[in-house]
Amino acid sequence: MAPTSATVGETYNVGGCNEWRNVDIVALICTLMDRLRPDGAPHARLVKFVADRPGHDWRYAIDASKTMRELQWRPIGVRSRALKQG
Repeated sequence: MAPTSATVGETYNVGGCNEWRNVDIVALICTLMDRLRPDGAPHARLVKFVADRPGHDWRYAIDASKTMRELQWRPIGVRSRALKQG
């Protein structure tokens, strides 16, 4: 089935199949910002945890299996490249 055979009106989730905890992504962004803008380092000091969302922001994930199964779509470099690399 070619990608052009999607069903009109159907919902397809697109994901990278590379799940990270939100806090780890924030830490990576802070590390990159420390390198790119050292005058503002450490950027991690800007991270704040708020009381009104305890446990809600540990991670967000989607299931892209329908998109991969029905449209034969695959993210590029899922297994060969880590988020840190690109």
